Amino acid sequence: MRSLRALVRPPASPVPDASPQPQQRSIRWHYLALFALAAAAIVVLAYEAPLTYDEAYNRLVYGNLGVTKILETYNAPNNHLPFTVLQSWIPNRLLRWDPWTIRIVGVAFGIAMVAELIGVAAARRSTPLLGLFIVAGSPILVTYLFVARGYTFSAVLFGVAAALPVLLARRDPVLGACLGGAVLAFATWPVPTNGFIAPGWIVAVLAIWGFRAAIVGTAVYATALTIMFAPVASQVRAQSKVHWNTPQRWWTWVGDLLAASSLLSVCLIFVGVLAIAAFVLQHRARPAAGFHALGASAQLAVIAFAMSGSWFVLIGAGHVFGLELPFVRSAVPALWVGVLAVVAGFPKGRLEVVAVALLVPGLILGGLMWTRAISDGDWARVSQTSRNDVLDGTTPATIRNLSSIHADRLVCSGYDSYVCDLVAPSLVSSGVTSVGVANEPVSTMGCAIGSHKPAQPFQVLVYRQSKQLGVLCH
Repeated sequence: MRSLRALVRPPASPVPDASPQPQQRSIRWHYLALFALAAAAIVVLAYEAPLTYDEAYNRLVYGNLGVTKILETYNAPNNHLPFTVLQSWIPNRLLRWDPWTIRIVGVAFGIAMVAELIGVAAARRSTPLLGLFIVAGSPILVTYLFVARGYTFSAVLFGVAAALPVLLARRDPVLGACLGGAVLAFATWPVPTNGFIAPGWIVAVLAIWGFRAAIVGTAVYATALTIMFAPVASQVRAQSKVHWNTPQRWWTWVGDLLAASSLLSVCLIFVGVLAIAAFVLQHRARPAAGFHALGASAQLAVIAFAMSGSWFVLIGAGHVFGLELPFVRSAVPALWVGVLAVVAGFPKGRLEVVAVALLVPGLILGGLMWTRAISDGDWARVSQTSRNDVLDGTTPATIRNLSSIHADRLVCSGYDSYVCDLVAPSLVSSGVTSVGVANEPVSTMGCAIGSHKPAQPFQVLVYRQSKQLGVLCH
């Protein structure tokens, strides 16, 4: 116990410098450099990674409906209502120029999420490597930093909802809870299962700032959420009864979650346990003072941890009583809030260095995985650790290669039909005059290009009636 306490205890402060400005400036540039590097990586991945079914489906089915109609339509969970509205503002002429611009909004919120983590670390003057290393080894978290879906949109707003009561605590805790409750509702809006995060926020506000703040925050949250979901309330109830996911045992779901959330799940869990133990040891001396006596970063850690834990606890409890387990990707906002809790609450000192070191292998393996996917165009390794229809397939890579080949016709598998429809207008300059969908089932990632249809199965076929084009994809 003494050795652990010694690790938790931060190193002795150095003798104050008479002119600390240069040191502060160097620290500031350190954070900015890491942020710039992370943002650049997100942009590169967004441009290189294949377009996905969900991205194309969301834009074609909902994104062209207009704002009012978008917010009144929930015939499938694919419509992440407020995020779809933002997506709808991307001009069609921009998509015709390059279909990959559909990810502009997703990339913006991915960069904002990284900014939140680095901003919290900068405010604490702690290392941002802890949060970045956790994310770097997590296929599902990296994927949704750039994919045009609303999960990271929600994660960013959940982070803001956690921070607002903390930032306004000295001025007016009730005002902070009021604003936090409003943002919490916006964060819940895209995906109804996000609602399982809210009880953790309410309990944390109650524990830290008292009954009045919790009641006001809850009232604002409930009112805002009722107004937001009013146009689609009956559709949401109907969709909740539809089995969108194959029923599975809870241990299978947990295994999928661990595989998706981190390449080295054991290390991630160990770091989480270290964070909780170190936090308790650091603040054990003032148990009677209550959570309100904690510092700002500690309060943020408490509320973020309660929010993240709330989602997993309630999902598990609901499953015991028959609730269908959601797709693992639905856990992305809760995972992000959990990472924020670790960054905000992990005590500075030697133990922080130990935690970072534990995550280095995950960073290395994650870097190798993403680099290899970019270099050889095979994203199956990434998709198999997150979701089998994310970043999977060769159609988008084939379409991008068509810029140098003139073809008459593009025939896609049924699974890739929405992606093909999305990019069809951009293929006009390549001579593609017809885009069709194969009637036969597709069971492999193979694809072919030639003057005649190949033997089944194939995923995508590009051909001309009069000229052999040769094999282009694998």
